[in-house]
Amino acid sequence: MAAVTGGLFQTAEYSAAMLSFWIRFLGAGAAAARWTVSPIRSPCELRCFTMASVSAPFEVSDRSRNRVLLVLVASLLILILYWVLWFTVRDAVASNERPAYFEFENAFPLADAWLAVCVIAAAVTLIKRHAMALLWLLAGGGSAIYLFCLDALYDLENGIWWRSGAGGYIELGINVITLAVGVGLLRWAWRRRAAFIG
Repeated sequence: MAAVTGGLFQTAEYSAAMLSFWIRFLGAGAAAARWTVSPIRSPCELRCFTMASVSAPFEVSDRSRNRVLLVLVASLLILILYWVLWFTVRDAVASNERPAYFEFENAFPLADAWLAVCVIAAAVTLIKRHAMALLWLLAGGGSAIYLFCLDALYDLENGIWWRSGAGGYIELGINVITLAVGVGLLRWAWRRRAAFIG
């Protein structure tokens, strides 16, 4: 039993350290950035650490909320427009004519549909000022970054950005927007998590 309990505390300590790292990385505020993680010796200390980590000095103002809503709506419209063009006027958005490229792009609709669900749910819950907005913003931001990684690696490995003319630059622009929106949503939502949770 002692060995099991010790293992659990070590796991909790590691989790706390990782939580502290990600809070620093996502810019959770000056106070959070100065944290130091000391060994956790009891479940009570773990609970106190977890509750303290939720605090953040950022509020969800109407102006800030409206800016995020604008980003969500614009992202959804771009997403819909891209796939409408892909299935109707493919030459307008296609960056390459290789069959492998078409097969690769045709694997994305389902994943982009999930991203659209996250964006819509985030927008609706933000409008309603519901705490679930935090979940959907984080899910949407994470999904956008994941999709960027898939797309960008393929483009880099196959020279899509630089050897496909105007289509390659369009693809690069889409990738940059996807990454910017993903990181932006994660950063904005995480900094204001206390306002959503509270």
